Amino acid sequence: MFFKTASRINPQTGNLSIYYRLVENSRNALGGIFQRNIMTVGYMDDVSTEELQRIADVLNDRISGQGTLIEESQKVKCYVDHLYTRLVKEKRIDRVLDSRKKLSECDWQRVDKSSCSIISIFKYKSMEF
Repeated sequence: MFFKTASRINPQTGNLSIYYRLVENSRNALGGIFQRNIMTVGYMDDVSTEELQRIADVLNDRISGQGTLIEESQKVKCYVDHLYTRLVKEKRIDRVLDSRKKLSECDWQRVDKSSCSIISIFKYKSMEF
């Protein structure tokens, strides 16, 4: 996910400003790549290029359920919280639950690979539909 920009006249200020959209790359059924607009963000005149990149990175991490190790500035945190809340409210993304919680809820069994035999593998393969 990244920000796509367009230069427009901001109606509030009357000046030429940059208008931001949140976009992701996707593939269609034929394998062609296209960009899907996830959300129109609007004007963010108080954000530098580095902060904009950090907002996109932290937002990607938050959507995928990963935490960040770097402490972010208050401005970046506010923008990420605001954009993430909008994405969830407007149902533009599916919320990913904490991956560790998902793994702990699975029913795991440990198998000793030396106890498995080739015969049992063929037996199960023949049962497939």
